[in-house]
Amino acid sequence: MPSPLNRRDFDIFLSHAHSDETFVSELDQWLTEKVGFSVWYDARELSGGALLATDLQQAIERCRGVLLLASEESLSRGWVKAEYNSAMDERANERRL
Repeated sequence: MPSPLNRRDFDIFLSHAHSDETFVSELDQWLTEKVGFSVWYDARELSGGALLATDLQQAIERCRGVLLLASEESLSRGWVKAEYNSAMDERANERRL
């Protein structure tokens, strides 16, 4: 069961296509260094042997919000859509608690 929003480890989950990696890396740096957010960013947080579907769902449950980078590439990718759907499920479940 996910923690209450005020007790979660991260402020933001970054959802993106890997083709947008350069921009996302700069965005992550800005969010962490300039804004002071704690960001879940796969390049930093996801281990090489991760079970993607399970680990990404658990990562979303550890975040207070999701920032989805809506590029043409990301919107055509299955993982970004799955992350969006997981976030919407998480939101719906949080409202029921």
